[in-house]
Amino acid sequence: FGNIRSALYPWAFARANQGVFILRIEDTDLERSTQAAVDVIIEGDDAAWIAIEIKLGQRNLDAAAMSLLRFSEKIDTRKSGQPKALIIITGGGYAFTRSDGVHVVPIDLLTV
Repeated sequence: FGNIRSALYPWAFARANQGVFILRIEDTDLERSTQAAVDVIIEGDDAAWIAIEIKLGQRNLDAAAMSLLRFSEKIDTRKSGQPKALIIITGGGYAFTRSDGVHVVPIDLLTV
């Protein structure tokens, strides 16, 4: 049920903003599951996109931010453009923007 809840908010966000929600499950595919993968990518009709990492606690924020930053560096921005946002959704705490530009948002602040 935790995985379903983690996917529900990004799905609702994509739907509310006329975006597309694509769910990719990699945990069972060890060859494709890498540090460079992110949990959710939301792309709008205008090809604008955001990347999201979902973490239950505050302990792994640095690793999640590094994963998002590495991922965004590997994207061909000539085709996809720069990400509109890199976001870590957490299980609690405060919302803030890190010095590297990654936004940290508690799941409780997300509304539909």
